[in-house]
Amino acid sequence: MTASDTDLLEDRADALLEGDRVLETSAARAALQSRDFRVVWVGAALSNVGTWMQNVTLGALAFELTHSPTFVSVVTFAQLGPLLAQFPASFHNDARSRAHLAALLRAFHGYTLCVELRHRTWNTEGIEALLDGFGAAWVQIDEPKFKDSVQHVPAAERAPLVYLRLHGRNARTWWNHAHRDDRYDYDYSKEELEPFAKTLARAEGRAYAALNNHPRAQAVANAKTLKQLVEEMTAADTANVPAVRPSPE
Repeated sequence: MTASDTDLLEDRADALLEGDRVLETSAARAALQSRDFRVVWVGAALSNVGTWMQNVTLGALAFELTHSPTFVSVVTFAQLGPLLAQFPASFHNDARSRAHLAALLRAFHGYTLCVELRHRTWNTEGIEALLDGFGAAWVQIDEPKFKDSVQHVPAAERAPLVYLRLHGRNARTWWNHAHRDDRYDYDYSKEELEPFAKTLARAEGRAYAALNNHPRAQAVANAKTLKQLVEEMTAADTANVPAVRPSPE
């Protein structure tokens, strides 16, 4: 290929690109002449502005609650699973706590939020409806049960989100321990994990399990067992589904 041939190809390429620009500009102008299209375009533009304003507001509310720029940045820009709001057993259902919970739900509305409530005073009518109204899930916790412990209704299989947290069952060292890790120093048996595996396997929405019995890496071993149980139960459920065959004519 000679130099003149190369120059000719470049000139043609430039002409084609320029033609595309003219065509795109003409098409855009023609589209904007349509009233219906202008309405749709303006609506889309306003929607984008509204989404941006919502994200700014959510970030501001999150900062007001946490005072952590790092946390707000992670929540705003990272691709996350559910956010966990964990409250201790000392967080009772009173006017101040309900106001705090409502503020939290409003601040993170639009994110997938899971709320862990531990005191029995939360077992009252309306709390589950409040969480559902904001699309938040009530964390199903496994821990030693005392007279003031929250009592959970098993997660519904059709719930859009199921979140389990397993803390261990060390009732003896739960409140009286030399080191905080003594509370969570627990190894679940396979039999103890089976009910949780059933919940996860039968969930129709997203399902998560977080294991907090970590002092001697029991959480890792238990998670592997739990995963295996879920896979076995899922395979068994699939195998028991009757095959669908076309009926004879």
